[in-house]
Amino acid sequence: MSSNHSGSGEPDFQNGLNGQSSDSVKGSPKKKYTLSADAPVFVPKQYAVQQPAFEPYQVTTALITDNQMPSQTEIEEFERFTEQTQLGGVHYSDTDNPVDMFRDAVIILTTKGNVEEYIRPIIARLKNGINDMAILNELIDTLFNHSIQETNFSYTGAQICKFLANELRSHHTFSSFRTLFLNKCKRAYDSRETWVSDPTMFSQLTNLSMLIGQLFLVLEDDNNGEPQKLGFLRQAISFLLLTFLAEPNDDRIKAAATLLKLTGYEITKNSHLPGEFDEIYNIIRSLERHPSLNRTSHCLINSVLSRLEYNWGVQAS
Repeated sequence: MSSNHSGSGEPDFQNGLNGQSSDSVKGSPKKKYTLSADAPVFVPKQYAVQQPAFEPYQVTTALITDNQMPSQTEIEEFERFTEQTQLGGVHYSDTDNPVDMFRDAVIILTTKGNVEEYIRPIIARLKNGINDMAILNELIDTLFNHSIQETNFSYTGAQICKFLANELRSHHTFSSFRTLFLNKCKRAYDSRETWVSDPTMFSQLTNLSMLIGQLFLVLEDDNNGEPQKLGFLRQAISFLLLTFLAEPNDDRIKAAATLLKLTGYEITKNSHLPGEFDEIYNIIRSLERHPSLNRTSHCLINSVLSRLEYNWGVQAS
């Protein structure tokens, strides 16, 4: 599947807001936004090189021999994992297949456990002569699908993504994990206008929005020696919010407010990055006394507005 590319090195996370959903609140006025979703992606020149590209990646099942041998530390980590399994510490299926181990870890980490404790032995296994791109794609599919199907897994999913990306960045085959995982998120994000009006997909859209929010909080690139948030994720959040707020109802208000409360501080702190939020805040203000929204929605709106009043806790520069 092809992916949009702006030519800047960044994934093009912005698409037009052309889809109109049918389950809008009665009497809710249609908003005409001045913010153009079709505008070219704004990429500050000093950040363009650092952002990962969203390029289609050709999957091959062939092994790639890079003569990469595991370090002594990785060998000891894998041996310690084997001992833990035998002694009842970390529990996996009776297999050394890294994909099966990863599936087990993801399920366990849904309710308990430490990400590093469960993922590090899998990384040691991957570094032990495994170079199959099919395995990398199965890991990505497993993590992504669980993240959008399992509510409240977004934090753990983002932590797993960050840990795997950092630990595998020097691996000949698996160093592209983060870029390919973000490509997977982008392809689902492109369907947001369809998902928002489909009751069978709405929960997956809300879970996707929280995953993108958590990824924005934890993923960074190096910008001349300074950590830099990923601007395309900030912009993706802005368009997800517009999708939820275009035809507001109680479920969409909950999704938008939850995403804003999660990311509001970092969104405000990183105002130099792509993404426009003034119009979004104006829409929320206009809904403060909307007669068709329930009491919970009004509480969520007031909660967002109270944080906005104090600039999300960010000190003015």
